[in-house]
Amino acid sequence: TGSSCEMVDAGSTPLTVSADVTLADEVFTGDLYDMYSSRYIMLAGMLEREMNMALSSNPFFLGSGVGSFSPGSVVARVWMMFQNNGSALNHTTVIATLQNYISSNGGKLGNLTVSQVA
Repeated sequence: TGSSCEMVDAGSTPLTVSADVTLADEVFTGDLYDMYSSRYIMLAGMLEREMNMALSSNPFFLGSGVGSFSPGSVVARVWMMFQNNGSALNHTTVIATLQNYISSNGGKLGNLTVSQVA
């Protein structure tokens, strides 16, 4: 696990930043391995909505999603996609923006308590 950043030529493929978001108050259950389970769909939808709100002020933000969940409280492997405009947008600035948003909202993304973004 961990975070990664995929850099591409300006103006071509979007920039995708991946990160692990630890949801401290959630308890991992086996249904979070199944992307078609009601709990997976509900939790992924909630997390995606909140990440979209957190990053919506960036004019190059295209969207976010959840790739998977894993144990450790609940760790969500998420991705955030940006239009690649050749700017200084990179993994570090995206993660810092998300961390600042969470910090300014009492350690939360909506109703989800986040203990770590890596």
